[in-house]
Amino acid sequence: MRATQVARGLGWTTAAALVNVLAQVAFTAMLARQLEPAAFGLFAMAGIALRFTSFFAQWGTFETLVQAPALRPGMVATALAVG
Repeated sequence: MRATQVARGLGWTTAAALVNVLAQVAFTAMLARQLEPAAFGLFAMAGIALRFTSFFAQWGTFETLVQAPALRPGMVATALAVG
């Protein structure tokens, strides 16, 4: 893979992440205007809980299963429970 391909891919990835963040900020701002403060607080707490669980889901448990030379008992069940 050439450096220009890597740079182009990095640019697209960065642009996609930026668009994602801007869309989330716009959506959150619209909800803040539409919901009561208590309802928006509940929404914010649920958002934090979802972000926290998605952090754990991206720990690489499934990648570990793919790269493991041999699966031990319980590895698949643990990966499914965590991820």
